[in-house]
Amino acid sequence: MESLSAPQLNYRKAIYNHPSYRYNKVLMQTGGNSITFSQAGGSEYIFEIPVSTFNLSKSYFTMQVRLPTGPNPGYNWLYQNTCPFFRQIQLYTRGGQYICDLNEAANYLKIVVNAETKLEEFLTFPMNEYAQNVALGAAQATPGLIGAGSFFQRNNSTLANNQGGDARPGMGAVGSTMAYTEPKYVLRSTVEAGGNESVMVVNFRIPLGLIKNTIFELDKDLYFGEVILLRLVTHAYTKIFYTGTNAANPDTGNNAAAAAPTSADVALYVAVEKDLNIVNQLMNQMQTSGIQLVIPYVWYSKFNPGGATTSQNVSIRYNRGQGVRLRKIYHSVFHNTESSNTAYDHNNVNGAKVVEYYTLLNNNRLQEFNVDCTHLDDYSLVKDKIEGSVLQEADIYQYNWFHLEDFTGIYEIDPEDKNNIIVGLPLETEQKWDFYSRTANAQYNHYTYAIVERNLSISPAGVVVS
Repeated sequence: MESLSAPQLNYRKAIYNHPSYRYNKVLMQTGGNSITFSQAGGSEYIFEIPVSTFNLSKSYFTMQVRLPTGPNPGYNWLYQNTCPFFRQIQLYTRGGQYICDLNEAANYLKIVVNAETKLEEFLTFPMNEYAQNVALGAAQATPGLIGAGSFFQRNNSTLANNQGGDARPGMGAVGSTMAYTEPKYVLRSTVEAGGNESVMVVNFRIPLGLIKNTIFELDKDLYFGEVILLRLVTHAYTKIFYTGTNAANPDTGNNAAAAAPTSADVALYVAVEKDLNIVNQLMNQMQTSGIQLVIPYVWYSKFNPGGATTSQNVSIRYNRGQGVRLRKIYHSVFHNTESSNTAYDHNNVNGAKVVEYYTLLNNNRLQEFNVDCTHLDDYSLVKDKIEGSVLQEADIYQYNWFHLEDFTGIYEIDPEDKNNIIVGLPLETEQKWDFYSRTANAQYNHYTYAIVERNLSISPAGVVVS
């Protein structure tokens, strides 16, 4: 039997090895520092991460976004609570080994970051308020800048004095239900004296570690022995911001954005290991026995019934070609119009979209009853898994609605331990998952994101993901 001592009686000495980082600023392959947004989206930008030992979860991306003036009088509403700028995020080798291939990234982050970020951490994220400079006058309106904030931040109002910028798109001027701690969903521009809208300029600092369930979240030093490429594909700017005519209501007089935003100061800051002992150790391991890791990987699918209906069902199969084990499935239902004030609308308060549902695995029901969203059965199913997260109560959860299938059983384990254990359903045998739902009589977009485990092997022969 092991003997334990109180801290006052414990005199054991131990050497503590820890990483130390410096940040390398990496510009795009083109050498420029701006991204072009268009109405269709789809522009790609590639960063080459040099051969080094680095930690992706400690790295971050920066960008300044400048929105054009909107209607007069009127307002721009910039989406928060997700990273709306990018449709696809990829990390891969020159040989075509994809370490991450996250499609419809903005919708994914809208669902998952809320569910998997602890409230305690969330409240430390920097605010990114937008300010105007009225003193310069309407003709020369130049907004002020406050810091370099996060796209994922809390609101900044009391319930009694809710501001338009803390309202919930799709629910009028209802606003947040948790003062100061519910996420901010949109950032609203202001109007200068004289009625002209001020140009909106916002600085963003985007930690790669917020891209949950991908290698970007893996808090480990990595050495690949070759250049690794990060590719970002832009969203249509109609999914980035929209215009409206009411300062307190994000749903009044709203229209899709009519002009493209511009950007500046685009850069990737890579957290590079500066302890040479750790660097040499990883290099030697890669060149001899190789580095073997289990990494999370996200697969995406989208279903639209093609017309208004009250019965909307999804069926998906997962097999060994997609990974070793199936960890989780996130499923959410979004508005059919993915622009303007409904671009990221997956509000299901009181069963607004999904009235009831159930799921199956290999044709076996996973719930012995129909999950009634009007009675909060959906919240009861996920409550233990999202406890302590940004989704603090049932109303916030239903406004940011999803169904979570968790095959890991580890949501109560310390996050540090999650990187070192193998969990989930084995994919040597194909796994079939179904979502059966009774919905409001409308047409919706069903997004399904499956998180699997894949093997990452780094050796002198190269990088292999299987």
